[in-house]
Amino acid sequence: MARSKSGMYSLGPLEKEVMENIWQRKSGATVKEILGDINSHKMVPYAYTTILTICQNLEKKGFLVSKKEGKLKRYFPTVMREEFYRRRLRHFLGNFVKEHPDVAASFFAEAMDLTPEEAYEILKKLES
Repeated sequence: MARSKSGMYSLGPLEKEVMENIWQRKSGATVKEILGDINSHKMVPYAYTTILTICQNLEKKGFLVSKKEGKLKRYFPTVMREEFYRRRLRHFLGNFVKEHPDVAASFFAEAMDLTPEEAYEILKKLES
């Protein structure tokens, strides 16, 4: 899976929209299919080349793989939606715990009805 320089698994807004579209499909998607879906709810439609570039960039970043179908490519995700968001959340929480352990432990303890010590022990596991 692709990581930014900060190590965070991230997507830009249009990349996220393309990935969400592909994640909804069972058999991957062509640029034309993605474009049709995305443009169906846009006031100003995207160009084919815009979505093609996004798919190519996502493939370079490791989020997608492609298979040739005649003259077209069908794109498939390399990671499922739930796994992607689980990793992003883990990364975010891990960084937050490292940077603000007292705030994280206090908030988590209150939310989960734990002592601050119990919460801190649980949150420490996110750092690894």
